[in-house]
Amino acid sequence: MAYALHNFQDGQVLTGQAMDDIDQALLEHDEALTLLNQQMQKLRVVETGTVTLTNSQEFPFNNSRKTVALVTAQANSDYLVDVEVDEANGNVGEVIVSSRMTNGFAIEHTGSATSVSVNYFVIGGFTE
Repeated sequence: MAYALHNFQDGQVLTGQAMDDIDQALLEHDEALTLLNQQMQKLRVVETGTVTLTNSQEFPFNNSRKTVALVTAQANSDYLVDVEVDEANGNVGEVIVSSRMTNGFAIEHTGSATSVSVNYFVIGGFTE
């Protein structure tokens, strides 16, 4: 339940109900921060690496898909993979991560670049 805080002005007398509303709002705020902190503890980078994607086909075709094996297998496939392009020889298009499994994932780019170096960050720990 959300509590509306009143607009107080200097010198205004606070009623018991207004103080109760403030106390309740602060309590709910603290509970929300605790839950958020618990969830943030689960979001941690567990592995990083660099992979070079190579494409030998002419645009619009592309054979850059590569499988990346994780050093440490995850408890499940509910992890995230964040990517950043480090270097590219041509148009990268989009970098797509797919086929996430507990021991690895697939990565590819959709552009015409013949070579793309991609840094990846595995963010895991989505277990209850």
